[in-house]
Amino acid sequence: MPTASSRSAASEPAKPLPHFRVPVNRQIAIIKTLGSMPQPCHVRDIQERTNIGSWQVGIAMKFLLDCELA
Repeated sequence: MPTASSRSAASEPAKPLPHFRVPVNRQIAIIKTLGSMPQPCHVRDIQERTNIGSWQVGIAMKFLLDCELA
């Protein structure tokens, strides 16, 4: 097993973290919208309801999926 000093900077973090380019208020809006929508849904559906760009919705969804919250 590699030690911490031998790991590359590009490796995945030990725990998923929310992306710094998606503000907390937008992440909360995405979570609330996701909870109110029929499942499964698409990023475009969330984008239409929240008026948040699909790039930010997609990045927030990656975090939520990594944490098994979505």
